[in-house]
Amino acid sequence: MADRVSSDNELWDKFRQGDTKALDQVYIKEFQALYNYARKIHSDHDFVIDCIQELFAELWERRKHLGEAGSIRFYLLKSIKRKVIKKLNRLNPVTSVNVLSDDYNFKVEYSIEQDIIFKEIASESTDKVREAIGQLSDRQKEVIYLRFYQNLKFDEISEIMSIKNQSARNLLFEGLSRLKSILANFMVLFISS
Repeated sequence: MADRVSSDNELWDKFRQGDTKALDQVYIKEFQALYNYARKIHSDHDFVIDCIQELFAELWERRKHLGEAGSIRFYLLKSIKRKVIKKLNRLNPVTSVNVLSDDYNFKVEYSIEQDIIFKEIASESTDKVREAIGQLSDRQKEVIYLRFYQNLKFDEISEIMSIKNQSARNLLFEGLSRLKSILANFMVLFISS
């Protein structure tokens, strides 16, 4: 972990100093994580690609004024969320999205590997798992995604989601507890049938 942080810091410093190879490395290294996260906020592929490209163009223009980044991924995830929501608000101010509320839809889609696993499970079980995840609030889905799929720390999650650190922990705990409860009830019914 310490090696990743020091290499992240070195890469970020090179980027801030105007090294175009560092820009390319950051883009290549972080593109997929940014794309996956932004698509969960807004599903349009072209819109998300435009947002990522605009983000990197703006970062490049402002590179001399950027501070240190303890974690490049954290910094970029926070930035892309802000960019997507800001752009959505500009496109349609009537239905503006508020980062501090639950006004935006955070979508969870399953990867190909997860779909294969789900297909191997009985269809009734699969439906119950999806139904259980669907019963979580969008904020619970988002905190679970950031914690387990992006491996972010709670202080990073709380900053991205514009909530307090303890609120992020509470959302995660509540989401996992709810999933456990829903799935435990299902398992009791499944075993007894």
